[in-house]
Amino acid sequence: PQQKNVFNTVLTGGTDEEYVNGGVKNGTSYLLKENTTIATTYDKKGQVYAAIDVGGNNSVDLQLDGNSLDVNSKAELANTDEEGYAVGLNIRKGSSVTVTEGNLNINADGNCKQAYGIYASGDAEAAAQNMLTITQKDIGGIFDATQILHITGKTDEQSKFTAIKATNKANVTITSKVQFDAEKGVGIYADNGSNVQLKVSQNLYGEDSKNSYINAAGGTAVVAGRNSKVSITNVKKGDYLKGDILTDINGDGGEVNLELNGGSQWMGSVKGNGIFNLKLNAA
Repeated sequence: PQQKNVFNTVLTGGTDEEYVNGGVKNGTSYLLKENTTIATTYDKKGQVYAAIDVGGNNSVDLQLDGNSLDVNSKAELANTDEEGYAVGLNIRKGSSVTVTEGNLNINADGNCKQAYGIYASGDAEAAAQNMLTITQKDIGGIFDATQILHITGKTDEQSKFTAIKATNKANVTITSKVQFDAEKGVGIYADNGSNVQLKVSQNLYGEDSKNSYINAAGGTAVVAGRNSKVSITNVKKGDYLKGDILTDINGDGGEVNLELNGGSQWMGSVKGNGIFNLKLNAA
């Protein structure tokens, strides 16, 4: 049984002694039976300031079981020109993370050059890898519209915050209601052969179902670079995107697919020399 609900060491998918002793880690699985927090604070210079940092070809299976997991990383550094980046969930090449059924709240707060909610970097010299899968479908395959992926972040300049970055042939698949607070920053960034698929809802609504949004007002909602694709589908009534869509990075084009249903909104413009497909559904 779970023995504690606040953890202050980085979850790596390795020995993770605090998580073993806390009764949540069993092999590659981390099973939560109550609302839980992972909170890390850094005050010394480094390259990555993460709350979850999975590398070394490790696999992590986070089973939230309908509970909430708050993931908070804070870099309290002396000056804002420090190298490195703050990130809630960091996934390195050869490694993977799966998250199922629960509220996942990610925050990265960094007095450093960059901050990311989620950062997945694969191997540019190898085949594309499924590095992150988040789903709100329960064991019976039923979508839970009450659970959400919420990403926030803070840097000295908000233009330096990106909610999700996938690079170097990293595949990210999310089937969940989402709320990304990335005003003046970037919502989703995919580059160098990466693929981000975001299905924000199913045709199922209950009293507690949440609206989804990507708020990058004053910034960029979606960026797709070389050989990369971002697909956002099932955007329903009350859901919205704020921010521009950019279909290339430094002239190297990617592809962005956006599907909007009746009562949903996108507030922004499209730029770049890549591919942009917009599908509008009346229902």
